[in-house]
Amino acid sequence: MVSAKAVLYNNKNTEDLMKTVPGERPLALQLFGSDPDIMADIAATKQANPNEPINLVGHSYGGDTAYLVARDSNYTIDNLVTLDPVSHFTFDVSKPNNVANWDNVYSNPNNYGVDDFIADIGGQWGPVDDPNVNNYSSSASHGDVSGLISSLSASGQAIVHTCEQ
Repeated sequence: MVSAKAVLYNNKNTEDLMKTVPGERPLALQLFGSDPDIMADIAATKQANPNEPINLVGHSYGGDTAYLVARDSNYTIDNLVTLDPVSHFTFDVSKPNNVANWDNVYSNPNNYGVDDFIADIGGQWGPVDDPNVNNYSSSASHGDVSGLISSLSASGQAIVHTCEQ
């Protein structure tokens, strides 16, 4: 996991953390940060690596951020995975034309807990009202990321696990 700002500003220590060898494929990098402009600028590295897919995965407010980055990107996003996204500030959510595949998991927990209450206060999205989005209902609570991931299709789970490596 590396800082989005450090990547954007070519921080030497961060560059060392991101070094790979040709045998390390598939390759995923987990960035942290919440500035959509910075995240979008990082997507520009796609130009240097045109055959590498762009997979965005986000949970909670990170799901909203991943959606905004995908929506505002000029690049094809191969896979967008949102895990119980939360935000009161994103409206008219629909699958952007540049997103090839979008899997959205929303929490419908068997046991409603504090984390679910907080997600509700934060503006839990629920299912995305777009027939081009793969919506998955999960009985896992908002904070149970592993449970949310297990609700995805096998291909969706593979994308998330690739990004975790």
